[in-house]
Amino acid sequence: MEFRFDLPERRLHIRTPFPMAREPRVFAPDELFRFGIEEEYFLSDSETFAAPTETPDALFHSADCCTTGRIGREFLQAQIEVATEPHCNVNEAGLELWHLRQSAASAAAEHDLAILACGTHPLALWCDSVQSPKDRYSQIMDDLQMVGHRDMLCGTHIHVEFPDPLRRVDVMTRMLPYVPLFIALSTSSPFWQGRKTGLKGYRLAAYDELPRTGLPELFRGFSDYDAYVDAMMRSGAIPDASHLWWAIRPSLKYPTLELRAPDCCTRLDDTIAIATLYRVLARFLYTHPEHNAGINVVDRAIAVENKWRAQRYGAQRHLCNEIRRCHSWRPARSHSGIDRDGCRSSHLPRAIGTVPRDHFGGHFGRRPIAYFW
Repeated sequence: MEFRFDLPERRLHIRTPFPMAREPRVFAPDELFRFGIEEEYFLSDSETFAAPTETPDALFHSADCCTTGRIGREFLQAQIEVATEPHCNVNEAGLELWHLRQSAASAAAEHDLAILACGTHPLALWCDSVQSPKDRYSQIMDDLQMVGHRDMLCGTHIHVEFPDPLRRVDVMTRMLPYVPLFIALSTSSPFWQGRKTGLKGYRLAAYDELPRTGLPELFRGFSDYDAYVDAMMRSGAIPDASHLWWAIRPSLKYPTLELRAPDCCTRLDDTIAIATLYRVLARFLYTHPEHNAGINVVDRAIAVENKWRAQRYGAQRHLCNEIRRCHSWRPARSHSGIDRDGCRSSHLPRAIGTVPRDHFGGHFGRRPIAYFW
């Protein structure tokens, strides 16, 4: 399923690729930096929690009938995906996502299945996975082979719309030092192949087996990015930019910068908190082009290390800073930096302070270990 950032309607539509050369459009104040959320869940037997190898089309038809295209299949048959409409208001986004989770769970229950919102399935074996029936998925599986079957992973993708979509690559590059933060806050994948991995977030360790994953390179603008995509397409490596599976990327189909790093969060409140933080931080970087303007290869290398530390420890340990020492981080106590639309921020510390303190920490990365072990 796909959603469209389109005025005046706030509906989901099948749409054509977003034209990169499109002129920036004029936004009303309450339309700035709209955001949408995609979540992937596992389907599991409601009694044993085992992941099914195949799932009936009737399940997805039932889930879709009252959600106008917002629930559908994912890459593997043991997965289901939901996508919200574009939103300006955080509370409205949370209500819609709650409704989508309920609709997916209700449709699954009709077939004696349940949904699990987490980054890796505690019990599933990748060798039993079966690809979902879709031409695009068949092409990807043919390319990835066994690596594709190992993609038994569920994430959260957050889209933020920019007034000028041509600035997305610049913001993406300056966002790189913060990507590990979103990983640390979302860790919900301590298991793999029925085993405890010792990592708070194992999902990205498995996902990085795929090509064109991890943190993007230091593109300085759309000209660099377009040159890279053009070279990849001309060489036949990829059919289009949707096959760039980085932790953060400019969306090919929407005028958005898409954060793809977080695990699927078990708690709905965690998803909304992380989406709010990402939206505010994206707005801050867009309106403050000088921030992180001097990012270099050392900064990116430190971000790569912090990505690993976030996967290993979640929010429980330290991250490295730009002077190559480790430091701990704590969310600000004040919530005064955000209005009800979740997008008022005059400086970075206030932006960081918009997420409630008790949301930090990757809940599934800790508590279900005691449940399953």
